[in-house]
Amino acid sequence: MFKIPILLAEWNICPPTLFRFMDSKYVDAFFKDGSLRISSFSSFYKHKDEQRMDKGEGKSFFVHTTKQGGGQSLTVWTAQGTNAYILSTTMRYDQDFFSLFNTDSYFRINNSSAFGMAIAKHIPNIIAGHEGACLYQEKKIIHKDLGYIDLNQFRDPNNPQPVIDQEKIPYDGLPLPSNNRLLKEYIFSKIGHYAMFLKDKRFAHQSEYRFIWAIKDDAQGYLDIKVPEARIPVTLT
Repeated sequence: MFKIPILLAEWNICPPTLFRFMDSKYVDAFFKDGSLRISSFSSFYKHKDEQRMDKGEGKSFFVHTTKQGGGQSLTVWTAQGTNAYILSTTMRYDQDFFSLFNTDSYFRINNSSAFGMAIAKHIPNIIAGHEGACLYQEKKIIHKDLGYIDLNQFRDPNNPQPVIDQEKIPYDGLPLPSNNRLLKEYIFSKIGHYAMFLKDKRFAHQSEYRFIWAIKDDAQGYLDIKVPEARIPVTLT
């Protein structure tokens, strides 16, 4: 529990107790020397287990609409988190999770921030860390009013192409003119890390709480690390 002094009273933050379901051999390895594997969205795409495989991880549809300046709308497909390692946990203990995730053991995280920050110290080229509960939606749409955007600020004087084509930006990964990319980077900065916690509603029963460690370059598959100090806020029951 964290305590924050405010003007009239004390405000308390009660982070959830978390559970990480894994095979007993991996739980034993963690308690032996802190051995832990953290994965990436690219690995999530390849899971054969339908409870873990999600090809939509990190991807969302962003919609900006505003009435300012006579009205404006922009839409963009986003793909975020390619430079991040992830560890998934759940906020509830449920016996059904053993069969759901095809595993036979688990450990309990009693202090999520201490756990996440301990791991962060062992990740090369880390630039930021996040933790939080996943948000579940029928459609992974992020809607924001960014106010009227002056598109001229993104214009490249050496590129005659318009900043946007019919106020739509192509799906991430397609070649873009440099001026279009500037606008896209601006929009990504407004989305923040929200998209990395957004999941399809069909996974809502998992009550996922995830840790995300962003690095300078793209994350490659998974990362095996040893973090003995991460065992301190963790128990078997």
